[in-house]
Amino acid sequence: MRRAKLNTSNVILAVLLLLLFSIPSQPAERLRGTTAAMLAPAWQQALDLKLLLNMPLFPEKENTASQEELERLQLENQSLLTEVSRLRELFHHELFLITQLHNNNDTSLLQQHQSDLKNMLAMQMETIPARIIFRSPSSWSSSLWVNVGNADNALLERPMVQINSPVVVGSSVVGVIDYVGTNQSRVRLITDSGLTPSVRAIRGDMQNSHLNDMVSMLLGTLATRSDLFTNADEKKKILDTLQLLRKKTNGETWYLAKGEIQGSSAPLWRSRGNMLRGIGFNYDFADNEGPARDLRTGKPINAAPDFPTMAIIQAGDHLITTGLDGVFPAGLHVAQVSYVAPLREGDYYYELNAKPTAGNFDELSLVYIMPPVGYDPGEKAHCFRR
Repeated sequence: MRRAKLNTSNVILAVLLLLLFSIPSQPAERLRGTTAAMLAPAWQQALDLKLLLNMPLFPEKENTASQEELERLQLENQSLLTEVSRLRELFHHELFLITQLHNNNDTSLLQQHQSDLKNMLAMQMETIPARIIFRSPSSWSSSLWVNVGNADNALLERPMVQINSPVVVGSSVVGVIDYVGTNQSRVRLITDSGLTPSVRAIRGDMQNSHLNDMVSMLLGTLATRSDLFTNADEKKKILDTLQLLRKKTNGETWYLAKGEIQGSSAPLWRSRGNMLRGIGFNYDFADNEGPARDLRTGKPINAAPDFPTMAIIQAGDHLITTGLDGVFPAGLHVAQVSYVAPLREGDYYYELNAKPTAGNFDELSLVYIMPPVGYDPGEKAHCFRR
């Protein structure tokens, strides 16, 4: 009799699990969105608990009301510090964009690349900031939740937060929106193995552009922080040195191998790092950026004699979006190549490892949402793999 009850319970449990796995995608997405919204306050409170954990276990005896007031003020102070940090990041982002637009007026790049850069920067100027409100440990390297959604679209009177909206930090890709709720949205990270943006390698001036971006941000910040210098001469020397460094990074840009990049960790498992894996990198066909090149030697094929021979991919190259995956606009930074696997007999493309230029994803707190490039959200984008 006992065994029969146990078997019946197992059958009921199996049926319930089967029903849960059979929920259609749209109700499942709404359920996840509701769960994230419910857990968002707890996520914020968990951050505030860091302050309480640092308090002594056995404080001296004092008035209970005074102790409660002290704890309340400590929590308020922690919240204010978090908000100041968020506003500082927002200020640096806006300063970075303004500096980029100013520098673009003096660029020596070809008109086509200048136009692409201006279009990309124009899209970035339309970005809206979003604070990370929840990140599940079970899908740490796959997705996170931000505090913007359809309510913000209604407030802005235009569709800014949509499925396939790129998510960036500065000019570096973080991920893409794959679900939009009322007050929260889910970001699919590029460290997820199911997201495969189309990228190409660049070498030269634009390879140094990420360093140029950082120097420009530092210049803009130091220009407003006279308190960091002992006198005006010291400030001028440091700013002049940074200006010289920025000028040295200017030069010719070579657009080389094209391929795809994807996360090295599977969904639902916490990543041990932010390493990305690249596949399919070659330059077998000519395009607007240059002639085709030999896979092994990098020698141009059917090109003018003034085109130099160079490796089509190597460690240190930067990977930028091509704009051909229907999600990310061309020209956004994705990663820097850290290792290129040697070719084996019969290979017709390179494989590689790369590090995201957006930095450490484990420390993200504020991101920026760009408007979608116009790809139909009703169809599955090319850069998604299930």
